[in-house]
Amino acid sequence: MDVHTHVCRELQFWERFLDMMVENRLNVFFLWNNHPFPFMIRLTNFPKATPFDDLEKCLEHWDQVIAFTKDRYNPTPNVTSQ
Repeated sequence: MDVHTHVCRELQFWERFLDMMVENRLNVFFLWNNHPFPFMIRLTNFPKATPFDDLEKCLEHWDQVIAFTKDRYNPTPNVTSQ
C-alpha cells in the first residue's frame, strides 16, 4: 500500500478520479480505512503513533477531497460507523 500513498495525497488525482466517476455516471463514492485511529488524532505521549508529520495538513487534505465530492454529487451522504 505504500506505493499508493503518494498518489492519494495528490488533490489533482482526486479531482480527475471524481470527474471520471461523474462522466461514467457512477454515483457512489466510499472512502474506507481498516483502522482510522492513527489518521484521526495525535497522542501527546505517543507522537509516532500516527504516520503523519502534520495531522492538521492531513485533515485539511481529506476535507478538500470531501468538498470535491460535494461539488460533484448532491446530496453527499456522510456515514460513520461506531
